[in-house]
Amino acid sequence: MTEIGYGRLRDLGGLPDLLISLAGEEGLNRAFRDQDVPVELLAEPDATVPMRDLVALYQRAAEISVMRSFGLQASKEFDADGHGPVGRYILQARDLSGALKRFRAALPYHESGSSLEIEVGENELGIGYRNIYQDMVGWRHAGDFVLCVLADVISHYLGEDWAPLRIETCYAKGPWEQDLEDVFAAPVRFEGDRVAIVLDRETVITSGQAPATEPGSMVSLIDLRRLGETLPQDFPCVVANIIERRLVHQTPDLDGTAAVLGIGPRTLQRRLDEHGLSFRDLVLRCRMRRARELLAEPDITVKQVALEVAYSSTPHFTRAFKTFYGTSPQELRGSIS
Repeated sequence: MTEIGYGRLRDLGGLPDLLISLAGEEGLNRAFRDQDVPVELLAEPDATVPMRDLVALYQRAAEISVMRSFGLQASKEFDADGHGPVGRYILQARDLSGALKRFRAALPYHESGSSLEIEVGENELGIGYRNIYQDMVGWRHAGDFVLCVLADVISHYLGEDWAPLRIETCYAKGPWEQDLEDVFAAPVRFEGDRVAIVLDRETVITSGQAPATEPGSMVSLIDLRRLGETLPQDFPCVVANIIERRLVHQTPDLDGTAAVLGIGPRTLQRRLDEHGLSFRDLVLRCRMRRARELLAEPDITVKQVALEVAYSSTPHFTRAFKTFYGTSPQELRGSIS
């Protein structure tokens, strides 16, 4: 099975706001519903989602809005300073060279299946980004988001008037060339092997310093490593991530979960067998873990918890919970309070 890359909901950038402005709340809900991603996850910007779903959400938003460069328009006002701990960590660097090194070091803790490359030539410096899904239909919109992220980091050190020598992309040439040229004020090359912003090397070497970081907002690499622990690290974790997501609206099923992964049900079960797990066991673990988390909230009733983890009746949920944990939901709640 090929590697499965994960990203975070915050990498949708301005997609929700732009889509609502063009197609209303129903347009946003339709895009998320079509990709089987709960729209409620937008309240958790660091929630992990398969990268292919993020790419597909960009593509679906472009189709619904009928906007040829949706990702570019949604991201051109991107602000790295407000992009969570990774953005703050990058902008703590004293100069642009340091920020790019921090970007490369931080990326694996923010998402998987991608890399940042800093290519230094005699007169040029290329900042390139690769992703395992960059050949997927719709990745052009996600790629434009990445270009806007890089551009904002550069602006923090070079000011708003900087201009790249050129923009390079891994997608096909089309009418969106003009959109990219208008935003970046530079020529664009297509059909390469990554997206990249190419700068004059001397400009980077002599870049100024970013404003000092506000007290209380410092981020360390250890902080990012903790964040990186939320990225699924093995196949059972990947499957569990999908099960937990599908629990929001339905009881997860083997066929539907396999479809999200792009594999057959038998292959999914065989891969879990290699880890000594069955799909049914994994679903139960996810339901019970979520139930335990919810029971820690005193304002949520046991009945509500049962419904939240897809049990049709409270007695059925109570029996399953006691079998799994050796104590009833009510007894557990009493021990927590």
